[in-house]
This record gives sequence, C-alpha cells and structure tokens, in this order.
Amino acid sequence: MAKEKKLDLSKYPKKNNLPKEPQEHKRVGRPTKYKPEFAQMLIDFFSIDPTYEEEVTYTNKKGETWSKTEKKPNFLPTFERFAHSIGVNDDTVVTWAKAKRSKGSAKYPEFSAAYTRAKQLQKDILVQNALAGRYNPAYAIFLSKNITDMRDKVEVPVDDKGNPVPFVSGFNFVRPTDNKDDGKTDNNSDN
Repeated sequence: MAKEKKLDLSKYPKKNNLPKEPQEHKRVGRPTKYKPEFAQMLIDFFSIDPTYEEEVTYTNKKGETWSKTEKKPNFLPTFERFAHSIGVNDDTVVTWAKAKRSKGSAKYPEFSAAYTRAKQLQKDILVQNALAGRYNPAYAIFLSKNITDMRDKVEVPVDDKGNPVPFVSGFNFVRPTDNKDDGKTDNNSDN
C-alpha cells in the first residue's frame, strides 16, 4: 500500500480572525505634477488689467510728429498659456479643477476655486475690451460664446399655459381666386 503523506501545517503561519488594518492603496500611474501653489499662480496669471498704456508717436504729411498715450488691450489670459507656463497640458489644468475624490468632494478644492475665479477674470477682461472696441467684434463674439458662459439669447414665445408657441419662419402668399376665370391677368402680373 502507498504511504499516506501528511500535510505539515507548521510551515504555514496561523491565520488570525482579527480585522485587517486598512492599508494605504498604492497609486497607479504617473505621479501628479500638481502643487498647491498652482492655485495662487492661476489667480495671479489671470489678475491683469484689461489694458496697458503705450506712448504712440504719429507723423502727419508735413513731417510734424506728436506723441499720444493710448490704451492697448493686454493679451487675453488663457488656460492654455497658463498650462504651458507651468509645464503641463491644458487638459491637465481642467482635470485638476474638476477632479473628485471617491466620496465626491473636490480632490484639489483650492485649485477648483481658483479655476472658477480665473474664468470670471478672463470673462471680465474679454467683456471690458470688447465693449471698448479694442477687439474685432466678430472675434469677440466668437470668443464670448466659446470660452465663457455667454450665449445668444433666444426667446421662445409661450401661451397662457406656458407652452411654447410654434414659430412660423415664413409664409407663402396665395392670391384669392374669384369664380370667374376669363383668362385675363390682373395689372400686377408680369404678363
């Protein structure tokens, strides 16, 4: 008969039934480049005056020159330029602003607040310079619609119950016909 092998349990540690201590999860992927000072840097980057003053020299046809101080628009600060200045991609800045923890709270609350404030500052610079005529009007409209929360206002008429009233975009004019068709055309026709 074959000799039975007996399992030697002394080789294996005893398992205790105590609850396990929570272990810190190892992070997966590349470590973040985020630094807490980026929040203040973002606010500083967008906290600029809409304009700067520049001394401009003019010359007329007679050769006479004069100088005049004029207000010129500052470059509109963008999140792309800020991201470049700190060495990351622009989508990384958006990710930091919108990142959430597993419990739903903001992962970087100070940066999220700074991002919201920066968007407000950017919008203000855009509005101030556009209203003063310092930007091309068509491009100012384009920027306003695409980088801010501004949109064209569309009013939809409603009836007494609050239901939208169908909008008629056009109509066809049909001349009334009379019962007698004598083959003659009226005076307003081309015939």
